[in-house]
Amino acid sequence: MYIMIGILVLVIACIVIAKLNSYKYWTCIYTAFGNENYYKAVAKLEREGIPSKRKRL
Repeated sequence: MYIMIGILVLVIACIVIAKLNSYKYWTCIYTAFGNENYYKAVAKLEREGIPSKRKRL
């Protein structure tokens, strides 16, 4: 029982650490409110060839 809980905690910790490391070198440069502003920003980044990660809440 305790071994299963320990393994589960270890797996969750590994996932959290991997997620934090993946965003280590990324910076938020723009926050859009509304679909129109969001798609304008995405289009401009793509037009300039800038790699981006997007997260919609």
